[in-house]
Amino acid sequence: MDKALDHQRLNSETMNVTQATIQVTFTTSGRPKTITFQISYPDSCNLKDKPEHLKIKECLKRWGIARE
Repeated sequence: MDKALDHQRLNSETMNVTQATIQVTFTTSGRPKTITFQISYPDSCNLKDKPEHLKIKECLKRWGIARE
């Protein structure tokens, strides 16, 4: 994120990110599957209870991005 902001001459220390759109691509056997979702502060996202969505939620928790 810092690299992208640097191109815009913005400093991440002066910003407070409250929402983001994230795209995840699963590359298992067969065609890659892409899931795009929104996450916002505090702890809101539009992921459902589908298996791929649950895996993403697990990763978001592990990375400290979401608490759901």
